Amino acid sequence: MKKKYNINAIIVSIIISIIFVYITFDFFVIKPSIQNKVEIVYERFDSLQIFLDKKIPLIDEALKVQEQQVKELKDMTGIYKK
Repeated sequence: MKKKYNINAIIVSIIISIIFVYITFDFFVIKPSIQNKVEIVYERFDSLQIFLDKKIPLIDEALKVQEQQVKELKDMTGIYKK
């Protein structure tokens, strides 16, 4: 009976040790890695936001110019059809 208790205690100890090793590994290796990736994403998002803040007004202006050109073309085709 005593040997069975020791074997169970060893198995439980091994499982608990594995859990603690994983928690330590997660805290010191995986968590910083994930944090670095998150910071990289934030940096890319910031640079993308700056880029879009500059480009969106230019795109809007280009669309307004195209709308005006389409109106002028419609007016010109109306003249030719008459």
